[in-house]
Amino acid sequence: FPAPETEKLRREVLSEIDLRREDDQSSARLFFKRFLYGKHRLGRDEAGTRGAVNALRREAVTEFHAKSAVGDNTIIAVAGDVTRAELEKKLGAAFGAMPTGAGFAAGAAGAPVEGEGRRVLLVDRPGRTQTQMMVGQIAVPVSHPDYVALTVANAAFGSGFTSRLMREVRVKRGWAYGARSLLVESRERGPFGIWTFPKNDDAMPTLDLVLKMYDDFSKNGITDEELEFAKGRLVGAHPFAMETAQKRVELTVRAELLGLPADFFLAYPGKVKAVTAKQVRDAVTRNLQARNIAIVIVCTASHFKDKVSSVEGAKHVQVIKYTD
Repeated sequence: FPAPETEKLRREVLSEIDLRREDDQSSARLFFKRFLYGKHRLGRDEAGTRGAVNALRREAVTEFHAKSAVGDNTIIAVAGDVTRAELEKKLGAAFGAMPTGAGFAAGAAGAPVEGEGRRVLLVDRPGRTQTQMMVGQIAVPVSHPDYVALTVANAAFGSGFTSRLMREVRVKRGWAYGARSLLVESRERGPFGIWTFPKNDDAMPTLDLVLKMYDDFSKNGITDEELEFAKGRLVGAHPFAMETAQKRVELTVRAELLGLPADFFLAYPGKVKAVTAKQVRDAVTRNLQARNIAIVIVCTASHFKDKVSSVEGAKHVQVIKYTD
């Protein structure tokens, strides 16, 4: 880690932080994660803060690398026309000199603490004509028994152009160019969130609609028709995720990093096909509660503070500058 290269990379990371701060969509995602998880490590931005990056010394980078880049902490996956014996010989020659050891362990962070009620955070960015809006809650890790059923429910509710969210927000009302929901794949309890971006005049009607749809979804799940369509779409799209050797090996590594069986993603279509309507409805009602959610809006706060205070179930409204 030559000092000039380290300083160059520091400047690049600082520029990346500044660019994301100037982008409303990126700001919404970052503030949503922090607002949702609080002081838990899952609420941190992977790029860090300007203060943390400026304070980071080259010696700390070198120390981290020495702890983490060791043989016992390294995953090597290969796909292709090669035998195990050939592979072991080549890998031994290339990586045999790596130091051994258990590698870097992050340590237990404990379970994130979920907030109660509907909490609202306005990220003040004066002069906005459009709002960036995120609504959601802490959901389940990818290893959870309900995870696959929730991915099916999410596909029907808000993933894709034919989803319920897109149909109601964009197609029927034209309030935003897009609206989608996302169930984040995580070793720990990742978020379930809804994102949309209406213009200012349509922001409150859009928020009211999203909250009503979230409430109905959390209580009733999806219809049988939506279930079959979502399952068909997920199964039909999966071959594109594993059509090459590179993609298949990437899926295998992903499973390893997430602590899943090696064939989890390769066998995903079968898991989706096996999901029943009852499993989907039970998974949704067990894990998603529209009464306990975080709402983050990047906007001109003075235009919305009084309005969002009237949101049903809202416990409190906070305002923070987008530069914070």
